[in-house]
Amino acid sequence: MWLQLPLRSLVRNRRRTLLSVFIIALGTALSLFVLGFFGSSKDSITASQIQQFGNLQLATQALWDESDDTDATLLDPATLEQVTAIVASHPEVVSSTKQLTFSGLLAAGTETRAVFALGYMPGNQALDYGDLVVSGRALEPTDVAAIILGRSLAQQLLLEIDDVVTLTTTTASGAFNAVPVKIVGIYSFSSEQVENLQVFVPLALAQTLRVTAGVDRMVVRLRRQDLPATVSTRDALDRELAAAGLAVSGRTWEELSVFYEQLIGFFDTIFVFVALALSVLVFFIIL
Repeated sequence: MWLQLPLRSLVRNRRRTLLSVFIIALGTALSLFVLGFFGSSKDSITASQIQQFGNLQLATQALWDESDDTDATLLDPATLEQVTAIVASHPEVVSSTKQLTFSGLLAAGTETRAVFALGYMPGNQALDYGDLVVSGRALEPTDVAAIILGRSLAQQLLLEIDDVVTLTTTTASGAFNAVPVKIVGIYSFSSEQVENLQVFVPLALAQTLRVTAGVDRMVVRLRRQDLPATVSTRDALDRELAAAGLAVSGRTWEELSVFYEQLIGFFDTIFVFVALALSVLVFFIIL
């Protein structure tokens, strides 16, 4: 009887029942639409962050701890050889590459900007930034004194392809070092802040400026792009590196990207608010 009474009421008031069903369906559809939009946005952001950081990065613990000891933060050639062998033997690893990052000053005429330079191996299979270039060309393995600037930075300094700028930084021992470099490409990125700050140079040039044979990180490309697989591979590599007596550990792209965590948290908050608002609205309309 408890079931028959409400069912008979639904049948007796057909227009009211149909209207209620329509309102519930509309609220559900709107919630699913918002959820799908946020899911698509998350996938796009994830691809963008992997394009920027790779699937995971390996570095010394001193680098992750942001130590002031420059020598402790770098992977020397002997350590790098051991790390490379361990990484290459892992079944989930597709490829890997080396990077050396440093902060410095970019001078163009009377204008100077603080920049964050990333030295990488042009043409590598793990993480090559050539697909970001929208003007000029990507870095090539034969480049020596070449640089790629962000579009926003190039517009601010009125720079074009083939212009020459001066890149200044400090060496590993603390001395100043500067070199003229030729602009071979201009890249575009989803974040204007990145375009204003990030520049790309060949790894050999970065090591020359820093007067070091070491690198500060190894970037690893994996077969699977999903985060659980990345975390699992990171944990396995950490165990193998620790067993080899190396003070080297990994960080996933999610751990390296503060922007991703903040944006996903914002998306989740917005979705909860929208879903709650729609639920309250549907409830009171039916009531």
